[in-house]
Amino acid sequence: MEIVGVKIKIFALIVILIIVFFLALKIGVVDLSWGQIYSAIISVIKGVNEESLCFSIIREIRLPRVLIALIVGAGLAVSGAIFQSVLRNPLAEPYTLGVSGGACLGVALVTVLGGYKLFFLLPLAGWLGAGMSVFIVYFLAVRRGFSTISLILSGIVINFLFSSFVLILFAFLKPSQVQSMILWLMGDLSGANFNSVKIGYVVIIPCLIISIVFTKRLDILGLGDEKAYSLGLDAKRNKKYFYLLASTITGTCIALSGVIGFVGLLIPHLMRRFFGIPNKMVLIASSLAGAVFLLLSDTIARSIISPQELPVGVITGLIGGVFFLLLLVLGREWKIG
Repeated sequence: MEIVGVKIKIFALIVILIIVFFLALKIGVVDLSWGQIYSAIISVIKGVNEESLCFSIIREIRLPRVLIALIVGAGLAVSGAIFQSVLRNPLAEPYTLGVSGGACLGVALVTVLGGYKLFFLLPLAGWLGAGMSVFIVYFLAVRRGFSTISLILSGIVINFLFSSFVLILFAFLKPSQVQSMILWLMGDLSGANFNSVKIGYVVIIPCLIISIVFTKRLDILGLGDEKAYSLGLDAKRNKKYFYLLASTITGTCIALSGVIGFVGLLIPHLMRRFFGIPNKMVLIASSLAGAVFLLLSDTIARSIISPQELPVGVITGLIGGVFFLLLLVLGREWKIG
């Protein structure tokens, strides 16, 4: 009966995801009919270029943005679930190891040097910056025995340090670039296009699949290092693998959408309450729920004060902040599982 209940919950998430997907395509400054949306999607799938306004809106604006929201939401949620399990800390999130600071610094440097005009340089800069941050954090943590506490403290320090460098780089940007960078740092999906969609899906989807395939190791790591070693699992080595996997996902998400908070903290926390301890179902559910949450938040962000837009990070921050404030007020315990 429990397995049936889990399948029903997963199926419900898939149905909700499909509904939110089509609502996101419909809602906007220009109201489109369901028939127009269907025709435009079929034309995009067939590779047929039309000259209608409806096709242009779907093909150039809404569909790339929706697809980016789906993959970034799923990626951040799964990355957060991995960090929470490996670090055994329900407050861990994708940015715990300073990945956000490193990725932001990489993108800021490319922007200052003018490389932002080439679409592939921003994701590459995000990955390199995230990788640099993770390398430094690992180096510092290894010198302190590679403990969980040393990892978290090193990540916090590196994140603040790199974030300070990003603010320094603002002095070298033009006013228009500063505004764009600030919006990006708050989380912004308005620049989505099919080039970024391809990059996001090619990198993030394989990482999601790998993380789900090896969830048994993640379950064992969640028991602690001593129990992991007693069960024949090299805890330190596997921790490094999962850190690198989650950091790759996070760095790519940041490069595509900026820094979007609370998705990787709120969604895994909720999914563990609904699906329990086993990470396989938590990761699958987190990917679906994260996609729904970010897509719904972005739809609200671009329509609540239409025709103006809010950064999507503002909406996720408000929702996440209110949720955790309620947890504190109600006195609920922080726990994994």
